[in-house]
Amino acid sequence: MRRISHAALLIFTALSALGFVIALAGKPDFATAYSIFTIVLMMFAVIATNFTAISLEPMGNLAGTATAITGFVSTTFGAILGGLVGQMFNGTVQPLFGGFALFGLVTIAATLWAENGKLFTHPGDSPQLDPGTAHF
Repeated sequence: MRRISHAALLIFTALSALGFVIALAGKPDFATAYSIFTIVLMMFAVIATNFTAISLEPMGNLAGTATAITGFVSTTFGAILGGLVGQMFNGTVQPLFGGFALFGLVTIAATLWAENGKLFTHPGDSPQLDPGTAHF
């Protein structure tokens, strides 16, 4: 699950940055913007669901309460940050792509911190383990 989540996060951030650069160069055509947004939002769905599941792994029988708290916090801060990005609307897709890229970079930094500086691994895995016994 971590490999999928981390890959989706990197794709989300890279495509958002690409969309931002294209938008800075001029108004992108509809097909380009729509294609990038389609993939970026699919990656967001993968990121949100998988990272929520990963964060709830250690909760055990408190997972229901933890889900409620996590949902409240993510909705509240998402609305605040989304409102800030929305205030930057200038008639183009620049603020949206820029916000996605910026928040993606912040999320990569937070993920690196939470995963002890390593992506695509489980924090408890030892490099000496047989590859067939590692967590996915």
